[in-house]
Amino acid sequence: LYDIGFNYFFQAPTDEHGGDLVFFQGHASPGVYARAFLEGRISEEQLENFRQEVDGNGLSSYPHPWLMPDFWQFPTVSMG
Repeated sequence: LYDIGFNYFFQAPTDEHGGDLVFFQGHASPGVYARAFLEGRISEEQLENFRQEVDGNGLSSYPHPWLMPDFWQFPTVSMG
C-alpha cells in the first residue's frame, strides 16, 4: 500500500500545496529505506548497516527525526 501511496497519492510541499503529512509506523521503516535506496537517497553502505548506527553510518530502525533529521519528518515511535 505504501508503494501506491508514494506513486499516486503522497505529495511533496509546493507553493500551492502544503504537502502531505504521512506518519509511518516503526515496523514499516525497512520498506521505506528500501525505496529510498532505489531512488538514490541512501547508499548501499547505509542500507547494509540497518540497525547498526554505532559508527554513524547505519540506518536507524526507529523512524525518528532526532536520529535522522534529513530523512524523517515526524517522531512516530517512542524513543524511551
